[in-house]
Amino acid sequence: LGAFAHIGKTGGSYVKAGAVVTATVGGAILMHALVRGGRERIMRALLGLPLLFVAGAVEYYIICHRDLYWIILTLLAVAVALNVYEFALSLRAVWRREMVSRESTLVQFVFLYVTTVLSYTLLYTILDPHVPHRLFKMESSIDPLLDFLYLSVITATTVGYGDIVPLTAGAKVLVMSQTVICYIFLSILIGLIVSWTGGHVGRSSGGGKRPSR
Repeated sequence: LGAFAHIGKTGGSYVKAGAVVTATVGGAILMHALVRGGRERIMRALLGLPLLFVAGAVEYYIICHRDLYWIILTLLAVAVALNVYEFALSLRAVWRREMVSRESTLVQFVFLYVTTVLSYTLLYTILDPHVPHRLFKMESSIDPLLDFLYLSVITATTVGYGDIVPLTAGAKVLVMSQTVICYIFLSILIGLIVSWTGGHVGRSSGGGKRPSR
């Protein structure tokens, strides 16, 4: 949404911002509802789409007014904190071997991973051009939103090509926090998949009566 700021405060810009939020956030919520199943969940997700469109337009209004930035930065911080909290609850349920569906757990961890990447993308996009000194140095720039989505993805995957470099202490702290959070998410997700696969193989090749010849 921050990338739309150069277009200006036009009606089309607000419509685009609302459409982006509806498509990304609403699409994720709708996918989650479809996986969980249940007509009531799906209907609630569909009814929430107009509210997401309005939220996107309001968020774009905040982006166009620097004196209101504290609102969106607070919301992004809360979003990341809620992701970490929900991740901790899911991890505790898995650790205690509570009765949870493997499919829903897998979808939930993927959902948390993706939303964390998108949250940091928006955080970088909003903060970088509106601080006394730029947070990041780029060798070349295509589009602010695409640039910082790229930065967020390579940071989350711990690749780090070096074409976008943090310049300030605050930027380095943000990148380190995303690296640690996403690395933990990804490591445990892979660990769960390996554990489930290994457990399935073990049960298949374990004890029990052998089939008669």
